[in-house]
Amino acid sequence: MLSPLHHQYCQELLTGLRQLQQTVNSVNTETRSRTQAFGQVQEIFQRQIANLTSDDLDPVHPSRIQPYLTEMHRQMRLLQMDVMFLQASRNLTTTQQRQLTMSDRIKSLIGYCEALLQVE
Repeated sequence: MLSPLHHQYCQELLTGLRQLQQTVNSVNTETRSRTQAFGQVQEIFQRQIANLTSDDLDPVHPSRIQPYLTEMHRQMRLLQMDVMFLQASRNLTTTQQRQLTMSDRIKSLIGYCEALLQVE
């Protein structure tokens, strides 16, 4: 179980991820806007979630929470790579493929946040 403070942090990350999802899926959004939106989510993640340790978790449930945190770290790193590839893409087809990949990763991250918020 997350502490009330970390529960709030996870909720903030979830809100940021949902906003990023809308930005990524928007047809009229520029790559720069997507990059800025990702930067905001990454900042929330780094500041509030990435530094969670087993000491911050309920001693009864760290084994249920730690796998989610580990996978979130991995997905955030991969999403960062997707953003860099999106910035470098010059072809419309490549750009669209990167957007789809980013959208899938964001969906995964949203799912992990929701699961963390439900761990009791």
